[in-house]
Amino acid sequence: MAIDRLPIKPGPGFDANNKAHVQAVLDKLATAGEQGVGWMVQSFDPDTGTLTLYRQSAVTQVKKTSRRDYREVALQPGTKPADGEKVAAQLESDPQHAGYYLTKFEPYLGTATLSRMTLDARRARGAVATALGVKPWDVQVKPRAGGGFELGLPPSYVPSKHDDKLQEVAEILGQFGWYFSGDAAKLTGEVVPAEPPAFEPVYEFDFASLPPRPNVLDEDLWRLPLGVALGGRGAPNIPVQVSFDDAVGTLTVGLAGSGKSVRTQCLVFSALARGWELALINTSDKATDFAWAKPYVKEHMWGCDSVAQAVTVAKLVAEEGSRRGALLSEYGASKWQDLPADVRRANPPLLLVADELAALLTADPLPSGLTKEMKELPEFVKMQQDILESKLLATALSTIPAVYRAAGIRVDYLTQQPNERYGFSTKLKGNLPHREMLGVNPSQAEKGHAFRTPEKVPDVPAHIAQNDRLSRGVGLAHLDGQEPVVFKGYYAPLERYIAEAERRGFPKTSHPEPTAAQIARLVPRIDGDDGEPVEVLKEQKPKYGAQKRALEEWEVDPETGKPLSGFARANAARHSSTVAVKP
Repeated sequence: MAIDRLPIKPGPGFDANNKAHVQAVLDKLATAGEQGVGWMVQSFDPDTGTLTLYRQSAVTQVKKTSRRDYREVALQPGTKPADGEKVAAQLESDPQHAGYYLTKFEPYLGTATLSRMTLDARRARGAVATALGVKPWDVQVKPRAGGGFELGLPPSYVPSKHDDKLQEVAEILGQFGWYFSGDAAKLTGEVVPAEPPAFEPVYEFDFASLPPRPNVLDEDLWRLPLGVALGGRGAPNIPVQVSFDDAVGTLTVGLAGSGKSVRTQCLVFSALARGWELALINTSDKATDFAWAKPYVKEHMWGCDSVAQAVTVAKLVAEEGSRRGALLSEYGASKWQDLPADVRRANPPLLLVADELAALLTADPLPSGLTKEMKELPEFVKMQQDILESKLLATALSTIPAVYRAAGIRVDYLTQQPNERYGFSTKLKGNLPHREMLGVNPSQAEKGHAFRTPEKVPDVPAHIAQNDRLSRGVGLAHLDGQEPVVFKGYYAPLERYIAEAERRGFPKTSHPEPTAAQIARLVPRIDGDDGEPVEVLKEQKPKYGAQKRALEEWEVDPETGKPLSGFARANAARHSSTVAVKP
């Protein structure tokens, strides 16, 4: 060993604090010749009268042990922590220690260790030490049963700081798919060989996993299947579900062709199979995506034929939320789940699915420079109506998740662009805790719009993103209360959904579309019933002290001499402006 210790009993009368007594003991040892010189006092135990002496070897000594792969080193006095590289070079270059490398260096204890190491182990140790920013002998490496390496880590190891770097090391030492696993409490780790995680080309929707409506358990009522989450780091792929128990809704983002509609068909069918009520909103050109579900929507809650129809459905959902809110007050319940069982059965959860919101929430703005008269032209009246309806829809869709979660209403909002430019305000998506994104190569900006903490959401692995068969229907999900994942949605052909809905006997509606009276009640019009423009959405500016002006010639009916109004006035204004610009 580097430090020798010698316990002796000087006898009665010895005073450890008396330098002369101590020196007399040391001189006696030196002259005796048996124990040699170089001893110093370490401690004295007055109870037993034992004086403990110690000394360190004058030169570095290497001692073989019973283990052929291990040698103990006694460091010479004065060795400092900064001497590690020099000591390693001296010992490792000595032909007597060929194949042995410095694996432990403790200068304050005067000890070190040489161990036999393979080329692969030395390479692994060097890579790990570089990632951790420590010396190679601060890291212990040995082969792992089954391949890879077992690691002894230094006290400076911090998972949040080092795990990403060590994961990169694992892939460098092996291949993509290998992973690092560490235990900060025990200061140990492993580099583990594994195959790269992958998806099957298709995960068919398991209709048999959904029990008949009467058999749905309370704990399953709010959980709707989404797809399969990608495993990795030794973990298998696992099914992933969206829980709507406490979460009011989902924001789902995906460009055209990313599988957004396929994923949503699965969600819609699952909700119907659980006994939920359904409301659907979509653009007219995409209405066919949900045509199979039209017979099963709640009365008058098919909003896929026009924006006015979509506005009506959204407002009807809000009215349903208000009605259910009254039920909560009546029964003294704070949320739907607290209502009596028979009341819950009569008022099941309601899912509002609103797709293609980038198109529904944006309308072309009016051209600048329009006069008051020009704004009354039919084409500009229609533009104002489009603007009004998009604003009404945005307001209703923002209100529903903010106000009616306790009433058992849940939402799934889908869009290609969830940002202000496309009508998707921060308020609109602020109440949607579940976030999903379909597509394999989103930009960082796109992830930033879709997710609350985009830095925590993994990217789709390149070997999946670049494989057309594996990447179909793949996306990212950060569901409330769960770790973010890469997932692949379930798939079923439309005809299968149609057949299963019929076989299960989902209740059908007799009037899926809103009535004309409902639309007229809930969607204000820029023009009246007779086609005459009305003062809606017009700029209201105060005219303090304004006087009645004289009418221009074009504003007067030449036959009656009375002021023109309505479309007659608008047509006259258009004619007048056309004449004015002719050369």
